[in-house]
Amino acid sequence: MNNNKLTLIYVEDDDMLREVVTDELDLFYDAHIFANPLEAKQYIADNKDLVDILLTDYVMPELNGYELIKAAKNTNPNIKTILLTGYCKDLSLVMDQSVCDLVLEKNIMESVDQLKDQISTLF
Repeated sequence: MNNNKLTLIYVEDDDMLREVVTDELDLFYDAHIFANPLEAKQYIADNKDLVDILLTDYVMPELNGYELIKAAKNTNPNIKTILLTGYCKDLSLVMDQSVCDLVLEKNIMESVDQLKDQISTLF
């Protein structure tokens, strides 16, 4: 692990999107990538003081991104959380967006540099 890099957990059930951004995330972060939100939740619980950022998709099987973020915040209140979604306008109806540090349109993943800029605002 590179101690100069923040530790980022990325949770995305879409194989193609996950594969496209994984290498780029590794350039900037100590990135741990998960397809399954339950596995990510367990990793965060097991490494609660080591995880700086949780970046997660909203719509996933078994556990949605909002539920994952709430669990992560309960485990580590200092973790920075970013929810990625294609449904930004509708989310305020189903969740308290203040639980998330950032809610971003999923298309930001097309530019990891833009994402990195957004993440830097949290620190």
